[in-house]
Amino acid sequence: MTTGKGSWYSQFKGKYTWVDDGDTPGSNALGVPDNAQGISFYNHATLGHWFKVTAPNGKTSTEQQTEIGPAPWTGRGIDISAACAERMGYSPENFPTDAQWSWEACPPPVGLEDFTPQKQATTYRALRKALSAPKPVVRMPVPGVPVSATTVLAHSPAERIRDSYLDRGFPIDEGVKRYNILYIEGCDKPNLTPNANRGNAFDSVRILWQLIGNNPSIVGMWDATTHAGSYYERYHLLNSGGAFHIALGPQEAWKRGIYHGPALRQELPLHGTRDYKHDYLREGSAIFEDVGCHHHYGGDQPKGDIGAWAAGCQVARLISGHADFMHHIDQDERGENHLWRSTVIPVTWLLS
Repeated sequence: MTTGKGSWYSQFKGKYTWVDDGDTPGSNALGVPDNAQGISFYNHATLGHWFKVTAPNGKTSTEQQTEIGPAPWTGRGIDISAACAERMGYSPENFPTDAQWSWEACPPPVGLEDFTPQKQATTYRALRKALSAPKPVVRMPVPGVPVSATTVLAHSPAERIRDSYLDRGFPIDEGVKRYNILYIEGCDKPNLTPNANRGNAFDSVRILWQLIGNNPSIVGMWDATTHAGSYYERYHLLNSGGAFHIALGPQEAWKRGIYHGPALRQELPLHGTRDYKHDYLREGSAIFEDVGCHHHYGGDQPKGDIGAWAAGCQVARLISGHADFMHHIDQDERGENHLWRSTVIPVTWLLS
């Protein structure tokens, strides 16, 4: 156990507004959002590592080193980010500058061991928010595994989408007719209500949304799937390792083209997994490949039967819905050569 004097740094707006005039927002050494910051030591070798930290008030928290400092001449051994300080029960007015803190190294939180330090930071921030929420939180859904939730959500779907991106540090294209593509797994439109998240069903939603200032709005919303239906999942394998299942999070890989008519075609490799057990789950080893994962339509199939319309592509159920989607894509101010980013999340990321 190491002890030393501490001070606080960085920006954060939670219960209190923390403003550090000597800090540039988002400038930390780990490169994570300020609301995902933890602590700081004057040691580059431990950047991204995790520590059990005990505050002068006796509270203990698991925190990640996200910054370098304080400088040795200050006589301090640790700096506490504003987000961490508030977690420890302090405000800008009562923070005990130069009081004694203690800390010791520890493993990353369970479940985050294989993530990059940056993804560990943003994911743990989301977990903290979920655990502190007064309403029940349901587990992350996967295709084929039902989701049960009776939560009544106070904010609009567009606001929940914006906040989910911000919480996780996902990039957002801002401005009029600068659209963001999002797929939410395991929910129904229009209110993004959790559903049974069936394997061979259009139980996800494709969304186009935009952010103007701090005001989000949904441009369009359509039934969709992000994974293969049973035809390519179990009976007609295109790859011996199993059907492709796109990874959660944002990826930038598509341009306007033709696939079953106007579509967004994959142009760059994508992160994902192979469903080697044929059970619609993200269980296989990670891959990064050109798999032919396009955004196209699903032939007006019933909601509960993907049929042969999806082998891992991002597919809207209705032809008319996809046509509406592509109409908006064509109206985007960045033009037909724009490289599109698409984000995939489970509905539980909106429930915290």
